[in-house]
Amino acid sequence: MNILEEISQREIEEFKQRRDFFNMIKKYGRPKPVKSFFNALKPVSIICEFKPASPVKGTFIKNPKLEIRKFIDIYEKGGCKALSVLTNKRDFKGDPLYISYIKSFCDLPILYKNFILLEEQIDEAYLVGADCVLLIASILDLKRLRALYEYASALGLDSLIEVHDEEELKDTLELEPKIIGINNRNLKTFEVDINNTFRLSKYIPKGIKIVSESGIKSSKEIDRLLEYNISGALIGETVVKLALESQSNKIKDFLINRDI
Repeated sequence: MNILEEISQREIEEFKQRRDFFNMIKKYGRPKPVKSFFNALKPVSIICEFKPASPVKGTFIKNPKLEIRKFIDIYEKGGCKALSVLTNKRDFKGDPLYISYIKSFCDLPILYKNFILLEEQIDEAYLVGADCVLLIASILDLKRLRALYEYASALGLDSLIEVHDEEELKDTLELEPKIIGINNRNLKTFEVDINNTFRLSKYIPKGIKIVSESGIKSSKEIDRLLEYNISGALIGETVVKLALESQSNKIKDFLINRDI
């Protein structure tokens, strides 16, 4: 079992422990209508990530519950167009309820980022107020990927289907998705190469929005994404470190695409 499979299994165990709680809040419904994540993606929209920790690099944010408001305010002032929120607790120190809290003061569309294997996890994403879910092709066979994609669509949620190589992309294109995320990080080895976006994007038909994920560290790289007509850039560690220094101006300089 590789690292990705281990984390996915731990997430399912974790989810089962909170299943009763989310079944209980179903009667209250979703706090706000779904906001289109798809519509927020225009070359090159920046998706800032709230990522308290990483299983590889350790803890970034010591008190995420206390600091989340500061982070989101800095991201908004910096010009990001959408948010990604880690909801895995054990390995990323995230929490699904962070999304509900953010929705109480922020109108940006939010991606529920986790290792989704079950329809009930999508129900959870919907109930806490997420607008989009992450579906990772490498942990789902095509049948399950299709089922989860259709389930999310039926709830009105967008799906960001994440691929890393040609084989995963080929399967994903059979679903005729609206959004494809190209992960520059190999989740089995954690090696990062932004050229993966440029290599795979040429196989994706026009009309499908592309999000480049992981390893984006400079405005020059964002400019290069624009050259390839990439719709969005999902950035985690880089913006988290700038926000930790309360450097909203540096984030703005980094995030705003000066050519638009």
